[in-house]
Amino acid sequence: MQKSGLTWLELLVLGIHAGQRMENQAKAMRIHILLKLDALFLVHNGVIENYLDIKNTYLAGHDLKGQTDTEIAVHLIGKFVEEEDLSVLEAFKKALHIIEGSYAFALMDAKDADTVYVAKNKSLFWLA
Repeated sequence: MQKSGLTWLELLVLGIHAGQRMENQAKAMRIHILLKLDALFLVHNGVIENYLDIKNTYLAGHDLKGQTDTEIAVHLIGKFVEEEDLSVLEAFKKALHIIEGSYAFALMDAKDADTVYVAKNKSLFWLA
């Protein structure tokens, strides 16, 4: 069976949250953990400790819809792709050098749905 990139990312949410209670998992996936910015989809578990600094330093003037650190991360990556003309991989790596905290990320660009970029620091991430 052929799976779409978004379906695979939704499955990665389960991998990121493996070992945690699954109550309200579906609601959390849609609202806080799986965020889309243009063609970028980001799944995130953890805490970005410097999200306010990132917001003020890098994202002043960006149209942020919510109050989550996940939104800060996907906007930061998107900024580097759009404003610095970096590839998604290069932008992801650059953002990871800025982000501080405990996190697990899975990132997909809808323009290249066969590729999923992952990174972790301290947070659980299982990929099978």
